Amino acid sequence: MRYIRIAAALLIALCLSACGKNEDAWESDGYFMPCTNGAYLLVSNEIGEVEMNPENNDNSVFDGLTVGDKIRVSHGVVLETYPGRTDIFSLQKLSDGSIEDIPEEKLSQLEEMGWIAVSSEE
Repeated sequence: MRYIRIAAALLIALCLSACGKNEDAWESDGYFMPCTNGAYLLVSNEIGEVEMNPENNDNSVFDGLTVGDKIRVSHGVVLETYPGRTDIFSLQKLSDGSIEDIPEEKLSQLEEMGWIAVSSEE
């Protein structure tokens, strides 16, 4: 029993010491997809479809991007929801794109759940 308490205390200390550090950030590439509900998604083969939330709630990081643009984001842990959710620390545009660059099956799956892409024409 004593060892269980010690192990639990060490685990808690380890978890608390890692809180709030961007050193544990990951990088992922994918396609940018702004949605009609105001959310911004990363559609990625690496991590799936993920709602991106800027670390400081400053959505201006998405200015100048259009649906289908290829991007790279530095992000935190991806929550296991559908689509996933994560905080992003930085975003880099890799190339221009269009909605046709996003796989049709991913678009259909997202649309069935109400995640509809904002087209460039809107």
